[in-house]
Amino acid sequence: MHNPKNKIQELTQKINKHDHDYYYLDNPIITDQEYDSLIDELKTLEKKYPEHKKVDSPTQRVGAEPLPYFEKVKHRYPMLSLDNVFSFEGFEDFEKKTLKLLNTNQKLQYVCEPKIDGLSISLSYQNGQLKEASTRGNGQVGENVTMNIKTIRSIPLSIPYKKDLEVRGEVYFPLIEFHRINKLREEKGLPSFANPRNAAAGTIRQLDSKIVAQRNLSAFIYRVINEQSHQITSQHHALEFLKDNGFLITKIHKFATSLTEVTEYVNWLDKKRNELNYEIDGVVIKIDDLSLHNVLGKTSKFTRAAIAYKFSAEEAETTLEAINLDVGRTGKITYNAVLSPVKLAGTTVRAATLHNADYIKLMNINKGDRVIVYKAGEIIPKVKKLSENNPNKDYSVKWKAPTNCPSCFSKLKTIEGEVDQYCINNECSGIKIKQIIHFCSKSAMDLRGLAINILERFFKIGIIKNVADIYKLKEQKNEILQLEGFKEKSVNNILYTIEKSKNQDLYRFIFGIGIRHVGERTAKLLANNFGNIFSDANISEQDLLKVKDIGEQTAKAVCSFRNNPNLMSEVNELFSLGVKPSIPQKIIPSNGKKVVITGTLSKPRDHFVKLMEANGYESSSALPSNTDFLLIGENPGSKKNKAEKMKIKILTEQNFYKLINDEEN
Repeated sequence: MHNPKNKIQELTQKINKHDHDYYYLDNPIITDQEYDSLIDELKTLEKKYPEHKKVDSPTQRVGAEPLPYFEKVKHRYPMLSLDNVFSFEGFEDFEKKTLKLLNTNQKLQYVCEPKIDGLSISLSYQNGQLKEASTRGNGQVGENVTMNIKTIRSIPLSIPYKKDLEVRGEVYFPLIEFHRINKLREEKGLPSFANPRNAAAGTIRQLDSKIVAQRNLSAFIYRVINEQSHQITSQHHALEFLKDNGFLITKIHKFATSLTEVTEYVNWLDKKRNELNYEIDGVVIKIDDLSLHNVLGKTSKFTRAAIAYKFSAEEAETTLEAINLDVGRTGKITYNAVLSPVKLAGTTVRAATLHNADYIKLMNINKGDRVIVYKAGEIIPKVKKLSENNPNKDYSVKWKAPTNCPSCFSKLKTIEGEVDQYCINNECSGIKIKQIIHFCSKSAMDLRGLAINILERFFKIGIIKNVADIYKLKEQKNEILQLEGFKEKSVNNILYTIEKSKNQDLYRFIFGIGIRHVGERTAKLLANNFGNIFSDANISEQDLLKVKDIGEQTAKAVCSFRNNPNLMSEVNELFSLGVKPSIPQKIIPSNGKKVVITGTLSKPRDHFVKLMEANGYESSSALPSNTDFLLIGENPGSKKNKAEKMKIKILTEQNFYKLINDEEN
C-alpha cells in the first residue's frame, strides 16, 4: 500500500476537485456512486490513521453525532433584511431617495443579483478554516449550525485567504434534489415537503447532521462583511473575491450602469427564472460602490444601499370548498379558506387567508365559488377575488359571519374602531393554547424542545393549562416519561431549556406575555425605557406616550393589562416560580446631539452606536448641517473634509470615550 499520509492527501485533493467540477463548473466527470466510493475509501483510511486526517477533510460532510440543541450566536454585525419594491416606479423612487440622502446628482452604478429563496447564513473563517456558521435568527442573534453547514459540498471548509473573514449567503434546496427527496418520502409514506425554501430551512435546523448530509443542499455566497478591512471597494469586486476563494456565487448577476440596464436585467430574469435549478422570488439591486453603503447606513430593519425587486405574484384559479374561522392568542378571530388543491409558485396550495368577516363580505364570496388565489410576497396564499368563470348562483344567499367563538362558543364582540371580531372569554381554551404557544415561541421565551405538537398534547391531557404550568413541568417529569415518545434524555433537555429561560431577556418576556398591540419592537422599547413594566406601579399612560413610537392605542393596552388583576396574577405567579427576566440598562433620554461615524474603528460600528444611544446621543449615517460630532476611524474619506468645512467637531475614539465618560478603551 502507498504511504497512508500521501494517499489521504491524494484522495482529499481528488474529492475536492470533483466538488469543484460539480458545483462551480457544472461539469461532473464521475458518477455519484464513484464519488461515494472515494468518500468511503477516505473514511476508512482516516479511521485507521487518524493522525493524518486533515482539518478540512471532505469526510466532515457526511455528518456527525446528533446535537441536543443549537447554541445561540450573537452576530457581530446585524443580519438585516431588504426593503421591497414591486414595480420599476418603486425602484425609481428608491434611487431618488438615495441620491437625496447622498446630497448628490452623481450617476449610481448597481450590481443586480437573483434573490435566492432560501435560508440566510453567516460563515466565519479563521486562518483559512471554517470555524462557525450561524443562521440569521432575529437579525441580532442566530443559531450555531456549523456541523450542518459542513455537510454542504458547495461551501468550502478551507480557503486560500488567511485573514479572519466573515461572509454571508443563502442556503437553498436545488430543485432536482428537492423533487428527488420528495419522491423518496412519498415512497416511504411520508408527507411531501411543501416547498424548497421551508424544506431548506427545516433541514438546516436538524439536530442530526447526517440527515442534512443526505439532502444535498447548496449555497450561494454574495457578501463580504467589513469589506474595507479586506481592501474590497465594490460589490462586483466582492463577488470576484468570493469566487477566487472557492465560494459559489451566482453566475447570472449583472453590473448595471443605469436604470435602463437594471430594468432590462429584471425583465430578462423574470422570464428565465423557471429554467433555473433553484427558486428565486425577485432581484436584489445593490449600489456597487461600497463606500456609499457606509454613508447611507441603515434603518432598524433594512440597509439603505440595496433594495429587493419582487416579481409579480403568481395567480391561480380554484374552488373555495369552505370558510373556517380560528381564534388567536388575543381572542381575535381570523378566517381561512379551504381550497381545492392548486399549484401556485411551485407549491400545492390547499388553504389561504381571508383576514376578517368584512373582507369576505366585500368580495362577496361563499362556499362553492371559483376564486383567484395568489401568494403575497411569495409566501402567504391569499384569496384575491371571485373568478370571472364563477358558475351562476343565487347571490341573494349571502355568506353570514359566525357570531360565536369556534372554540368556547362564547358570543363574539367587535371592538369600537376595529373591524375584527373578538372572543372575550379569558377562559377560552382556544385562546389559552395559542397564548402558551406564543409564549414558548422563538421570538418570545425561545423554549426549544416544546414544539407546538408537544404543547398541544400537554394541554389536551391537562399537564399544561397556562404559561405558569410550563415552569412546573419538573414536578410532572414521571408522568411525562410515561407518555409515548418521551425518553429521559429528551425530557431532561426540555427541563434544562425551561430552567435556562427563567433569565431570558426582559423584552422577550414582555412580548411573550401577549399584551395587545405590543409586538417585538414595542416590547424592546418598553424594556429599554421602563425596565420591568409589571413591577413598577408608577408608570402612567402619559409616561408611555413620551416614548417615541409608542402610540395612544398601545399605551392604553399596556395600562389596561397592568390594571387587570387576573392577568397580573398570572405574571406574578411566573415571578414566584423563579422567572427573573434579564433587565437591560435603561437608555438615557436623547440630549438631541447627533454623532456621525466614518472610517474603520477598532470595534464594530454597532458597538459605538449602542454606547451613543445609552448615553443620550443620536447616531446618524448622513452628515446634515445639524451634526454635532464626527467620530472618525482609519481612512475617514471625504466626510472628514466636509466636516472640517462645516466646522463640525471631529472626535477620535479616545475623544469619544472621554465625551461619554466611558472607561472602556
